[in-house]
This record gives sequence, structure tokens and C-alpha cells, in this order.
Amino acid sequence: MNYPGAGGGISQYRELSLNNSVNSNRSRPYYAEKEKLHLYKLLISNRTNIYFPDLLGDTPLHCGAKGKLGVCKLLISNGANVNALNKFNQTPLHYAAELGKVATCKFLISKGANINAFDRWNNTALHFSAQQGKVDVCRLLISHGCRINCANLHKVTPLHAAVHTKCRYELSEVRRMHQLPVKTLQMYKSWLPKSDDAKKGQLSVCKLLISNGANVNALNIFNETPLDRAALLGKVDICKLLISHGTDVKGSNNVKRWNPPPLNYAAKEGYIAICQLLISNGANINLLDGCDETPLHYAASEGKVAVCKLLISKGANINALDKNNETPLDKTISRHEALRTETKYGLDRNDPIWSGTVDVFKLLVENGANINNSCFLNRDTPLHFAVRHELLSVCKLIISRGGDVNCLNSENETPLMLSFSKKYVKITKYLLENEASCGLYGRDHERDIYSSMLTWLVKEKRIREDEAHIKIGNYLKVVDIRKKLQEHLIYKQELTDLFKRNICAEILSEFQDLFEEYISGETSSPRNKKRKTMNNYEQVNSEQVKDE
Repeated sequence: MNYPGAGGGISQYRELSLNNSVNSNRSRPYYAEKEKLHLYKLLISNRTNIYFPDLLGDTPLHCGAKGKLGVCKLLISNGANVNALNKFNQTPLHYAAELGKVATCKFLISKGANINAFDRWNNTALHFSAQQGKVDVCRLLISHGCRINCANLHKVTPLHAAVHTKCRYELSEVRRMHQLPVKTLQMYKSWLPKSDDAKKGQLSVCKLLISNGANVNALNIFNETPLDRAALLGKVDICKLLISHGTDVKGSNNVKRWNPPPLNYAAKEGYIAICQLLISNGANINLLDGCDETPLHYAASEGKVAVCKLLISKGANINALDKNNETPLDKTISRHEALRTETKYGLDRNDPIWSGTVDVFKLLVENGANINNSCFLNRDTPLHFAVRHELLSVCKLIISRGGDVNCLNSENETPLMLSFSKKYVKITKYLLENEASCGLYGRDHERDIYSSMLTWLVKEKRIREDEAHIKIGNYLKVVDIRKKLQEHLIYKQELTDLFKRNICAEILSEFQDLFEEYISGETSSPRNKKRKTMNNYEQVNSEQVKDE
């Protein structure tokens, strides 16, 4: 079907209008040609239905309200309903207010448009104009008596909307969404320039609303004030404005709420200027949210080094416990573990997000954080996590600060056992140099690291028991702890039993190669070699006994 503007003469327009035809979007011909007023006149003169809606329920007047003042005048003069509703209960005034069309808004109001009309979510035209930073439209609506503190279904007031703009995210926010596909990020970034106009008018709209009686401590459905939203989005100027007009900085009006106070929001996002502003105006640096988390918990969990330094310097409780018995140090550990998972989706280990987490960990430990706190489901300590993720420098830091090198988790595992199971030779050596115990005394008080190694190799790696003994013996020799294990009766007995068995000499001849096979993950039987004589076996056996 040909539409107006697609070619042809005036007869085509007349024919289309007379037939009252619709396109695939259920739109009348004049929807496709909104800027040529004479075409509207022609279509209307041929009795085209000016009330017919499209799929979203928008009438021609809704389309004209987007900036076609002449079209609006023409349609209303021909009987169009100025308060027509689409499927979202939005009027033409909602559209004009959102786009900042002052002249169109004036005309619609003069023709009886309801300035306090609610859409499906109880948003008024003031919500739309405030959200987009359209200060002139807001001023016009206020001058005609619109309600300043009306709340929508989510209890969002126009002041909330002014702070929380529709296109609110910055490039830094997009950067945090690195796990999204590249095409999605590119599309998302293309939307950002649209928020420039809104951001320029944000502060002006907030000033206008507050000067006309907007409630600066209004709570939305999530119990958030405008200051909460401003702190979360990094709006320093708006935070200053709200504070100067008496907003609740301390969060004392709703201490038991689930959502965090403003300082927690700012700490989480790393907005150091807002944190300083809130603290200087009396914000409680140890105020808890619904999960008993402090601002330091939030900053540590996101790797915000500068904010952590600020909070610690102001006296933040570095060992505060939340409802999960987690300290800020534990939050840092959880963050590091999450980032290790996200490396699968393209996160670079040299990314500041990664390094910031380690820096916060070191900062907390250096300032007296509890390094022996057990948390999480398996009751791991910070040293367990450092070993588990092969962070040798962090292990050194924890132990140098008095960390328990023989601490146990819920599985009765010591850091040394974890280091062994993950084949971290350097960490194993360091733990042993710092008096890590080879014995493990847990629930049954009988388990030993040697027997644990043996069980792991036999059950998990499915290695024959005699081969497992040799592999363990060779491993312990390489990490230089045989002297320590010689003091353990279990090890002595197992080793003695080993040499009492009639093990073929070809296995013992490969004694020096077994550790390399173990490190490389090879669990197959040793390569077949020519059997040696019993004299060779006795020679190897005697040398092994001498080493003990």
C-alpha cells in the first residue's frame, strides 16, 4: 500500500482518506505524514476518523502533542478529545510534558486538558516533565495548580522523578555491565546522549519543586528518599540542595528499613565527594541497614579503596558483623570470588575492579580486621580463601598479622590441605615455613594430612594405593617436609608397610618422576619398563630408609 509522501498525486491521498484504510500497524494514512498540515486538512475534509487509535491506543492528537502544535489546533477544532486516553491511560498532555513542548502544553491546558490526570501507574504530567528535566513545562504546570507531592503507584513523587532521570546511567555504569554482549553495550551507550538535556535541567527542576513545597523526605515504595536516589546516582549538587533544605541525612527517620541509608548508597558506588558531604553533615558511619550492614560493608564489597580509607579514618567499625556473621573483610573475599567467576565472561585481571578488591583486603588487614573470622557455609577463614585462590601475597599478609595457619573450616580442612589439593607448591612451602601443622585434629581427632592425601588420591583420582603412597612420599620430599612427617606415627607406619610389600622394582625406579606426573594431573599407571632385579629393589629400599 502506498502512503502519503511515498509518491503519487493528490488523488492518492483523497482515495486513501475516503476509503478510511489502515496500514499494518492499524494506523490511518495521516499517521505517516505528520508535518504537512494541508494534508491533514485534506484528510479531515474527507471525513477521516480523527478518533481512531493505533495499536497502543494513541489517537491523532497524541501524535500531534509530540510537537505538532498546528496539528493539535486543527484536530481539536474538529472535535478531537483533549483528554483522550491511550491503552496506558496517558493523555496528549502527558506526551507534550515529557518532550518539553511548552507551547503545546499551554494550548492543551487552555482547551481543558486535565493537568492532574493519572496514567495507568498514577503518573501525572508533572512526573513526566520532572523526570526529563523539562523545567519550563514544570513551571507551567505548577502555575496552573498541579499537585506537587502527588505519588504514583510506587509512591514516587515528582521530586523523586526529578532526581531519578529516565536515562540515568553513566559510562561507568555501563562498564560494570561488562558481562553483556558487545552489541548490547554499544546499543546501550547510544542511548546515553539522550540524557544530557535531562541532566542539565535536573537541578533546576529540583529547586523549582522544593521552592513550591515538595517534600524532601518523601518515601517511595522502597522507603527511599530523594536523597537516597541522589546519593546512589552520584548527584552531588542535588545532594547539597536537599541537605540545605532539611532532608534527613542520618537516616534516623527510618532506621529499621530494609534499604540502606544514603551513606551506604554512596559508599557502594564509590562517590567519595558525596560520602564526605554526608559525613560532614552528620551521617552515622556505622548506621545499619536491614541486613545489619554498615557503609564499610558496602564499600568493601565493591572494592572502593578511597571510600574505605575515608570511613576507616572517620572511625568506622572495621569488624562489624552483619546478619550473616560477615565482616567487611569477608565481603571483600566474596567479591574476589565473584570476580574470578566473571573472568570467564571477559574481565581482565589487570582491570581496576580486580586490583581494587585486593587493595581493600590489604587495607582492612593492615587496620586490624579480624583475620580469623569464620563465615559462609563452609566456615572458611580469610586464609582459606587466600589459599583457595592462590593469592600468595595475601597469605603472607594474613600470617604476618597473626592469622591462624592451622585454622579449620567445616570440612576439617586446613589451609595446608587446600594448598596440597590444588597443587600450589609455593603456598605449601610458605605455610610449612610458618609452622603449618601436618596433623589435622578435627571431629574425630585422628585424621592426618597424610591419610587425607591418601584418601583423596585413591578415591578421587582412582590411583592404586601402593602408587598413591609413592606419589605422596615423593611430593612430601619435594616440598621438604619429610622431616616433619617422620615425627608422625601414621606416616612412619604407612611407609614401613609400603616397603614390606613386594612392589615391583619398576615403580620404585620412577620415584623421582612421580611428582611431575602428579602435578601435570597424570593418574595413569607408571610406564612399563624392564623389570629390575631384586638387588636393585633392595638398593632403592635401603636408600629410602636412610633418607628417613
